[in-house]
Amino acid sequence: MAGFDQTALGPLPDSQVNVNVQPAQADIQLEFLEAPTVARYESRRHALIEGFRSLGWTPEPVRATMFLWLPVPAGFSAQDWTKHLIDKAGVVVTPGNAFGPGGNRFFRVSLIADPPVLAAAVERMREAGIRYEEQQSKSNH
Repeated sequence: MAGFDQTALGPLPDSQVNVNVQPAQADIQLEFLEAPTVARYESRRHALIEGFRSLGWTPEPVRATMFLWLPVPAGFSAQDWTKHLIDKAGVVVTPGNAFGPGGNRFFRVSLIADPPVLAAAVERMREAGIRYEEQQSKSNH
């Protein structure tokens, strides 16, 4: 079962791993690795934001994090919502309340999978009829 929070990461290519780095070399290596990493996470974030917008959520791009936090639809607890996504669409996310009571009305989505994997998970949600209606959620508070 593939999901947003479950992805196997492969090893870095040998050309990107250097455990014997002097301080001056570390800065150069960081710059070498930083731009591709930022671009990779930006493309994942874009894929998820567009995907969730197509399902009715209104996420805003966030910086400096590898997670997207979204509100749970009305009528669900965070735990019930994550179970619903697994049962209906085979998509795994993390309930917000796993991080404390402030997360009770949210779920967390990781940006660790590549855009095609994220798009496929969003498509499974769409095929399962999963949509978010903000007005319902607001009226439930």
